[in-house]
Amino acid sequence: MKAAKDDGGSRQEWREGWGIVLASALGVGIGGIFYHFVGAMMHSLQEAYGWNRGDIAFGLTLITITHLFTYLPLGMLVDRFGGRVVALWGTLAFAVGFSLLGFAGPGIVSWYAACVLFGIAGQGVTPLVYTSGVVRNFVASRGMALALTLSGGAVMLAITPTLVILLGELVGVRLTFAVIGLGGAALMFTATYRLFRDRPGVVAAKPVSAAEAPVVAGGYSVAQALRLVDFWKLVICFTFVAACAGTYTVHIQPMLIDSGLTPAIAASVAFFVGPAMLVGRLGTGLLFDYFDPRWVSALAFALPALAALMLLSLDGSYLMSALTGIVVGLCMGAEIDVLSYLTSRYFGIRAYGRIFAIMTSCYSIGIGTGSALAGAAFDRYQTYDGFLMVLFVGSLLALVLVASMKKPRDWSLPG
Repeated sequence: MKAAKDDGGSRQEWREGWGIVLASALGVGIGGIFYHFVGAMMHSLQEAYGWNRGDIAFGLTLITITHLFTYLPLGMLVDRFGGRVVALWGTLAFAVGFSLLGFAGPGIVSWYAACVLFGIAGQGVTPLVYTSGVVRNFVASRGMALALTLSGGAVMLAITPTLVILLGELVGVRLTFAVIGLGGAALMFTATYRLFRDRPGVVAAKPVSAAEAPVVAGGYSVAQALRLVDFWKLVICFTFVAACAGTYTVHIQPMLIDSGLTPAIAASVAFFVGPAMLVGRLGTGLLFDYFDPRWVSALAFALPALAALMLLSLDGSYLMSALTGIVVGLCMGAEIDVLSYLTSRYFGIRAYGRIFAIMTSCYSIGIGTGSALAGAAFDRYQTYDGFLMVLFVGSLLALVLVASMKKPRDWSLPG
């Protein structure tokens, strides 16, 4: 167990940084809504255009492919100019990109084109951007601050299926994208402009006093990080658990419906997934502030394996579906916490934007590949069972790898 925290320093961090966490949580939640949105829209898109699940999920794969080309330049921009500037411009691009998704159809190629465009336009409001401000402003309470920031996604996951149903009835499939895109961008821009900031001295080129910049930008360069065995262990871990996240996020609603639930009842299970995701996120953040991050991460990576087993056991009962939704929520809540926290703890914040960009690219590849392969497996075999077993084994491998890593160093200390 870690030594007791400096309560005075922690309270000061929260007094100065609560607005950053609030704005970041809103940005992460709305900026990442696409991943929940596609799963909730799966049946509507199938009915409207005749696309199959593999076709729809492949759009997510194309988005993750764009990340290979956009995340590293984005990380360089964040390291150079800070997250605030990038996020403000990013909200405007998000509004355009998400709204244009509604113009896709009936041809599947138009859906793919819109997804590629959104993959590029939506990058300015990703966790890469918003967590940069959090890790620069929090040290003693970094785990909980990141957890609260990333909890925005849990809230959106809980309300997205119901929101999709309501908007679909009010404005139809096409305009649902525009309402979310424009309304969400307005909320993100306002919160980011008013509340989000980068700590002076971490991003700025001119030197400042220690009082102005108590968080030292220590850490590895990208080249140094690439030579570390632990870096590549994390790459493998995040790719495997991301495949679970992509599958669960996009396909859990279809899985529930296939088990015998109606679309409306399946959507109500999201009310269990969202709060559980929030609990998983906050619980993981709290544990990170007090315990060895390797064991906390190992616990987090055990959850996707358990979720796979429970999804294999769906029997059409609401109780089993709700329990499965809770475990899936805990799983998705914990793993993104691990991604951001371990990146900052193992490699520091000197090149946080670029290193996190590489990690997030691998995570995105896993999400896109997992969701697409799950859809393709279902289209071929009319069941997800075989692919869920693959995810189970991959999660166990990730657990072993993260537990075998070296203990991270304290970047607040010299050497």
